[in-house]
Order: sequence, then C-alpha cells, then structure tokens
Amino acid sequence: MMPDPLIGQKIGDYELRQLIARSTWGVIYLGYDPHLSRYAALRISKGNATEARASRFMREAQSLARLFHPHIVPVLQFGKEDDLYYLAMRYIPNGLLLHEAHRKKKARNEWYSLPTVARMVEQLASAVDHAHGQDMVHRNLKPSNIILDSGDVPYITDFGYALVKEGRAFGTPKYLAPEQANDPTQALPASDQYALGVITYELLTQHLPFYGKTAQETMRFVLENPVPSPRQHIPTLPEAVDLVMTRVLAKNPEHRFESCTAFARALTQALLTVTPSASHAPLILFSAIGAPTKSL
Repeated sequence: MMPDPLIGQKIGDYELRQLIARSTWGVIYLGYDPHLSRYAALRISKGNATEARASRFMREAQSLARLFHPHIVPVLQFGKEDDLYYLAMRYIPNGLLLHEAHRKKKARNEWYSLPTVARMVEQLASAVDHAHGQDMVHRNLKPSNIILDSGDVPYITDFGYALVKEGRAFGTPKYLAPEQANDPTQALPASDQYALGVITYELLTQHLPFYGKTAQETMRFVLENPVPSPRQHIPTLPEAVDLVMTRVLAKNPEHRFESCTAFARALTQALLTVTPSASHAPLILFSAIGAPTKSL
C-alpha cells in the first residue's frame, strides 16, 4: 500500500499525524497543533475541491462557529491550503461513530441500559434544540453523524446541511421524516426530532422502526406504515414507551412534541415507569431467532 502523502504535512496550524477515516465529503486525519499542544480531527476535501464542496465546507464551518454546546463538536479552524479545503474540529479520544459503537456492542452481545439510553437522548435533545435556537435544522441527523466517547457521551457533528433558509434534496431514508420525503426543502425542527426518535427507537431495540429492502420501499413504509411497537422487540419495556414513540414518529410534524427536550423528558418519564431495580438491571434483548443478549 502506498504511503499517504499528506501524513507528516502541515495543514493550517496542524501537523497531520494519522488517517482516522474516509467519508463521502473527504478524508479525516488526526492533526496536532504544536503551539497549543492539542489534537484536532481535520476533515480535508478530496483532491481539487469543487465549488459545491468548498461551499459546503464553508457552510458547515459557519454553522458550527455559531453553536456553543457541550454535545456539539466545535469547529476550531477552517481554511484552504493549496488546493485543499480543511475543517478542524475537536478531537474526541477513543471516540466512535454511533453506528460503529452499535456494531461493537452487538459483537460483544451487549447493549445500552435504559438509564444510559435516557441520558444519551436527553443530551442529544438538548444539543439539537440549541441548534434550533440558532435557526438551524440539522436535516441529516443519524448515527453516523453522532460520535460517542469512551463513556458513551454523545456529540453531534456534520452540520454541513444545516438549514437556515432553504436547502437542497438529500437525506438518509431510514432517518428521514415524512415531510422531508414529500418535499426535502421543507425540513423543520420537528424533522430533526423525528430523526432523533428513530435513533432512540434503535437505541432501545436494536431495530429501525421502518426498513425496506430498497430506499424507495423504506420511504413508502415511513409514509404509510404505523409506528411498530418497541415492545414487539423488547417485551419488558413499559407500555408508556409506545405512546412516546408513536408521538415522536408521527407522520404529521404538528403532532410531535413541542421540542426535542420535551420528547426526551417524556421518554425518561416513560422509562421510569419500570421499577428502579428493573431500570438499572441488564435489559434482555431478543434477536430475530430469539437468542437473548445482555446490555451494559
């Protein structure tokens, strides 16, 4: 394998130390600022940045610069070096994208406890509501845009599609709200709440509420099918959780909660209907073939 030509190079204030990941929008490196003795995650555009990609990088940097929240990954620097655009963000040691954390927990036959789910959803809800207070809708909230540190504390990233006035069509069908499926330019704060609801359903059950063999089939399920009960996957969940999930995943955005924080509080209250001993005990999950796994 050919060595990465950027390793050892300096981009902005950062010396590139190692490759972290590759994504649709660029390559992410671990960078080190010798003047401040700190690390950062640098997302660098692939090759010669197109005008659209450069605009997206600039939009994400400007969006993040307006956000100050403990569960939103902050931007540290943005710029252009020769033909490369770069975005430096806070580096979270031992961090995993949420979907990678899911994969590792499943491999160990472990999952999140109910108190952990409630705490994570409350933290994410607070971050999303903060963005909404700055007139931003994330529009692409999903597990691959959430980083977990080693203590399962979540941080939202990738605000490149944040909607201030208007936006373009895009989205991941599994997490896309019905109103976005009908008209992608109509993303609302309630659309982010819906996506957080899908993530919560997955955190509780290891399953998605709507999932088809194709993107088109998934969107048809999102638009037409009723919300499946989480208790069909986890029979030990209280009935109150069904009511909360039905509301947060309502087809009509006006029927959802008034805010993400209100949803998180309702979820926590619903989970508290479990007896204290049960809520802190390992949550038994059942796979499609009925084999139990345990949670953390």
